[in-house]
Amino acid sequence: MLRDKLTDLIQAFLFLLFLPILLLYLIFNFLYVTCLRVGFLLKWKRKGKDIMFIYSDSPHWKDYIEENILPKLGSRCVTFKWSKRKWINIGDKLDNAIFYNWGGYTDFNPIAIIYIGFFNIKTVRFYKAFRDSKHGKDKLLKDRLEELSNIVGIKFG
Repeated sequence: MLRDKLTDLIQAFLFLLFLPILLLYLIFNFLYVTCLRVGFLLKWKRKGKDIMFIYSDSPHWKDYIEENILPKLGSRCVTFKWSKRKWINIGDKLDNAIFYNWGGYTDFNPIAIIYIGFFNIKTVRFYKAFRDSKHGKDKLLKDRLEELSNIVGIKFG
């Protein structure tokens, strides 16, 4: 009985101790992502570019992307070559932050980051699709192209 009350008190104390830290983290994260959205809006969207496309010079997808995807995205798209980056930066610090926030650290190359609206930014990841396509399995690539097509309103392949 006493042990249960002591356990409850310790749990309540720990909860109250970590609650402010959690709240600060959530507030900071909200402000950070909001700043990135504003940055995307001011730097790219106002210039008519609502798509950030990141890819590399891999022989598995470079030619396909440059011949079938980028021409159709046209002036709506800003591209970054992962192979040409200096250290980790793909562009400037804002582009880098946008990329890592929505692209993450796995399966991020190639990727399309699409600014639909201030609170609606979508990503379409192509890494696994091209990996499967390399082995003769094209369904996932077709699915990703259809997903991109549905988001941006452009028909691919």
